[in-house]
Amino acid sequence: MNQRSRLGVLFLTMLAAVCAAEKSAKPARSAASFEKACSAGKIADCVELGSLYVNGQGVNVDVRKAAEFYRRACDKKSNDGCVRLGALYETGLGVPKDGKKAAALYGEACSRGFSRACTSLGSLYAYGRAGTEKNPRKAAEYYGEACRLDGAASCYLKDLYDKQ
Repeated sequence: MNQRSRLGVLFLTMLAAVCAAEKSAKPARSAASFEKACSAGKIADCVELGSLYVNGQGVNVDVRKAAEFYRRACDKKSNDGCVRLGALYETGLGVPKDGKKAAALYGEACSRGFSRACTSLGSLYAYGRAGTEKNPRKAAEYYGEACRLDGAASCYLKDLYDKQ
């Protein structure tokens, strides 16, 4: 197995562990209380409410509804809301699959210094996912920005794509 394949397997394993932990955790607050706070303008609660709908925590799974709450948060400049909404567009869950829209959402949050958004954008270009053109140079650029912001794994990815 080559280095890139090992990295991909590691990333997917870590992502699965995070998703499983989120799904198994009981929400400390009810969906109704998050919805009330979101309606009152508490943007972080809009993101949390979206996550409840994605994971089916205390509510039925409804990814379209999650997308609405992520969109509301993103419209109010929530980096996390933009990244989560971008991931839905990248995968086509709850919204039409649209790589350009995913890239724009990731780019918006990346431009505000949110390293996870820069990494997501780098990954979109590294693998040419969701209809975007594979572009190792752009991947290295966005991984480099994520590296500058918080280092570690993103720096490794930047180095890997700089060599291509």
